[in-house]
Amino acid sequence: MAEQRAAWRRQALAVLGGQAALAAMITAALHPGAPVRPVIDADWIGRCADRVVATVSAQRSVWRRSHVRAEVERVIRGLVPVAQWARVSAAVEQQALAPTRSVARGDPDVAAHPELAVVPALFRRADGCSIYTGADGQLYTAPKVLAAEADLIDMARTRDGHAIPTPVVDAAIAAFSVDPGNQQRRLNEGQLATIRAFATSGAGVQMANAPAGSGKTTAMAVLSDAWLAGGGSVLGLAPTARAAAVLGADIRARVETVDKLLHVLARHTPTRERLLFEPDRLPPPLPQWVLDIDDRTLVIVDEHVQIPDTARLRLLMFLRSRGATVRLVGDTEQLPAIDAGGAVQDMIHAAGARTQTLTHIVRFVDDAEGDASLLLRDGDPAGLAYYLDHGRIHVGSPAAVADAAFAGWLADHTAGRDSVMLAANHTTVTDLNRLAREHRLTGQPAGAQVPLADTLYASVGDTIRTGLNNPRLSVGADDYVRNGYRWIVTDVHADGSLSVVQLLGHRQLGARVRLPGDYVAAHVRLGYAATIGSAQGITADTCHTALTGHETRPQLYVAVTRGRAGNHLYLTTTVDGDEPSFWTEEAVLPRTGLEHLTRILGRANTDTSAHTELRDALDPWRRLGRATDIYLDALPVAIDHILGTSVLARIDREANRLWPGLIRSRGYSVLRQHLARLLLAGRDPIAELAAAIKAPRTRLRWGCRRGAGLATGHLRRALSPSRAAAVASRHPGVVAHRPGCRGVPGRPRPHHHRAGRPDPRCGCRVHTRERTAVGTTAPRHRPESSGRPRGVAGRFACR
Repeated sequence: MAEQRAAWRRQALAVLGGQAALAAMITAALHPGAPVRPVIDADWIGRCADRVVATVSAQRSVWRRSHVRAEVERVIRGLVPVAQWARVSAAVEQQALAPTRSVARGDPDVAAHPELAVVPALFRRADGCSIYTGADGQLYTAPKVLAAEADLIDMARTRDGHAIPTPVVDAAIAAFSVDPGNQQRRLNEGQLATIRAFATSGAGVQMANAPAGSGKTTAMAVLSDAWLAGGGSVLGLAPTARAAAVLGADIRARVETVDKLLHVLARHTPTRERLLFEPDRLPPPLPQWVLDIDDRTLVIVDEHVQIPDTARLRLLMFLRSRGATVRLVGDTEQLPAIDAGGAVQDMIHAAGARTQTLTHIVRFVDDAEGDASLLLRDGDPAGLAYYLDHGRIHVGSPAAVADAAFAGWLADHTAGRDSVMLAANHTTVTDLNRLAREHRLTGQPAGAQVPLADTLYASVGDTIRTGLNNPRLSVGADDYVRNGYRWIVTDVHADGSLSVVQLLGHRQLGARVRLPGDYVAAHVRLGYAATIGSAQGITADTCHTALTGHETRPQLYVAVTRGRAGNHLYLTTTVDGDEPSFWTEEAVLPRTGLEHLTRILGRANTDTSAHTELRDALDPWRRLGRATDIYLDALPVAIDHILGTSVLARIDREANRLWPGLIRSRGYSVLRQHLARLLLAGRDPIAELAAAIKAPRTRLRWGCRRGAGLATGHLRRALSPSRAAAVASRHPGVVAHRPGCRGVPGRPRPHHHRAGRPDPRCGCRVHTRERTAVGTTAPRHRPESSGRPRGVAGRFACR
């Protein structure tokens, strides 16, 4: 404990900035002022409920009671006395889940069959819900969420946009193709189809799904040239400043961030509070670039999947009100929006065939790596084979993973390649940055240095990364310091400021700027490594990513698509060495690197909209599968409950008397259920069991192969010709196909033939002797019983 407290103290000193700040924090914590309690009444509870629903609905389109409960406790924390906590929190939760604020998704099965709403006591939990519904399984959404998604779906179907004549588009494509500077990046069929569709479709809003490295920015550059040649104007938008800078360099037009446009609109729009408290102050005028948006403007929104639904709706409503033609470009399988953003899939579903898709990957040196990345994008573990075959997957202990990733990066960096290091969290990024700086300073003094926001230091020669957009810090003639830009420190000043030069792609140097000391201390980190979340849009020669095994599929997909010539993954297959880690499943059953990566591919982590959730709930295939599972589980439970243990025990004794050892066979549980159902139907199960044992050809009866067999349960798996041949050698009552027989045309699986009975559809005929269940010889052509159940009812009846 003493060591832990000492570590906490060191961390607090580093974060707070000194002993005085630490003492002030401790004093404030130990001597808090008297809290100001609000008046807890119905209005206050309603306001809290509105705040809870607003926060939860901004984070996700559908939610559960646990999400609301967690937010309720955050909202009322410190405002409610302990004695009233339970009552007030329950009241706020009830109001937040009230039908006026939250819409509960109903059960389509109950809606179709109201009698299912009454759950029998046998299948009812203590809270009155069915045991076949998960705890906290009720889903909610908000009316505003449903309305916003409906508006976005309607916009995806609009057809009142501007179109460019086809000859103008063809001329722009031809000009790009003959340009000597574009000899190494020819347009492929997917890019050409997207350019022509975006320019000539006349859709108000149209989307393109572009996997990483598919050349979407090149296609948008040609589209921009065609649109300008057709007499229109072009405006680019992106969710981040760095993405906006990349798009602007490609399309050679003005590009801004989505947040900047929405912020400008919010400041310009009068509100009730502004009119009430500042009636004489007019809102600021809109800038000219916003006023220039009209019905001949093409607005290209890059990485649109990262835009939340609320911001997407506000953006599209404004652009469509100005008559602009909007083209949304992004990848639904890369990193999603931080807040609720599931309406993208609804828009794609509503647009149908109008949504374009780029499938040809042009980024990688090896085309096979592009194909492998598409497999990983779809969650197919087969894509991992490429990385295994080329030695791109490296495993080791937690301490060795960071060292191995750094060693791989250092080798590429020393060889002159543009290489990047990535990690899923800031802790690992800090470790990688520390290793890189320590290696750079090997054998030389650090000189003057300044502390950074990541608790590390920077001196002359270090690579740093800025983390906040600052338009006041100009970079060159038409740029400014943006989040994600990398720099090399050229001078360290006494006031903590840094003189830096921008580090561009391919290790080229750009403009120079001086970063103020307060900006450096709060928003600058070492830039040798970065998080995966900040790397989307980066392209380098090679990429080295340190994984923890807890990442999601979009994170893995982004990590393996950054490098043109190689993408390496480093992950741990051992525990981290802490005492609790030795009591985990991974300590007892360690997983291989391939197993970790396969699990990562299974974590899609994609947002689901309320409309998608409802569409899935109404899907008849999903409903039938769930109903079948419930039926198969509830039937034996109900039978056992009705008959009781004494009756079932008597059935077991009598069955074992008729066939010794029967109750220990693998298929007896199915047979026991079948016998119990016969008893409930008013028939004598023991008598029918005895008759079945004495009857010939019992092995071959359809019901036996379905699991109701007596002594030959292993025949149930004799479905392939090879398996049937092996079984036929031990059981002459079953014969296999002749060599080369491919089965009966139209049958979904290979079949068996009765001994001595040729099937005219394939001609197989083998004369063998049959045996009964007790091993006596039986006539060769004894007919099967005609009482076999058929169809779906028969299949359920024999289970």
